[in-house]
Parts: sequence; C-alpha cells; structure tokens
Amino acid sequence: MVHPNDTKKKDADVQIDVKTLDPDNPIKPLTTVGTFRKTIKLSNKNLTESLQTLDLTDFRAWSPESPNLYLAEVKLYDEEGKNVTHGWNERFGIQKLEVRGKQFYLNGKPYLLRGYGDDYVYPETFISPI
Repeated sequence: MVHPNDTKKKDADVQIDVKTLDPDNPIKPLTTVGTFRKTIKLSNKNLTESLQTLDLTDFRAWSPESPNLYLAEVKLYDEEGKNVTHGWNERFGIQKLEVRGKQFYLNGKPYLLRGYGDDYVYPETFISPI
C-alpha cells in the first residue's frame, strides 16, 4: 500500500473529462450540452487545483418556478489517458442572484424573497428560548 504522503511518488499528468448533460430537457432528455477534456499536472507535494469554464448550449437557468438542473459526468484518467481512475456524477443548477439598490434580482429579473428569518438551531431543546 502506498501512503498518500510518500515523497518518492512522482508528479503526474492526468486528464480530466467532463460531460454535461441536460436530464430535464423536455424535448430530448440526456442531451449533451457541454464537454471538455484537459490535462492537469498533479503534484505529490502540493494540493492541486484547477478552475475551468464550460460553455453550455441551450442554457436554462435555475429558479424555484423552473428548477432546471444539469448533470456533470466527471472522469479522471491515468497518465496515458486510457483508464478511468476516478469519477463521479454531480447534479447542479445555475442561477444569478444579485442586489441592485434595495431590490433582489434572480437571473436578471426582480424577485421577491419572503421569510421571517428564524434560522437558529437549538440542538438541546429543539425550540427557541422563551
């Protein structure tokens, strides 16, 4: 067994492959709306981060009225780019929430947020103090 902090292990170039699907597309479910593949250098000594952008075709924003979600299939390949060493699926939605003056905007349109703000958690009593 190789320990993750083994300094004898060399740095590696691996490939990451992301395919984004639209499972909620009413016309054609599981349509591929974006892909990319990139080589990333993994360092044995440091944490490796990679920030990528992915253009989506036929983009549909998430809102409470239209909870559009996408599915990202992420695969990490070995140095040769042939064998999948790790992978996962991630569901996500995209929204833009902003404040202009005293007004909230969701996806560029004015939006009213309502609630009374009782966000406290009381693990011992399960109720707020008297």
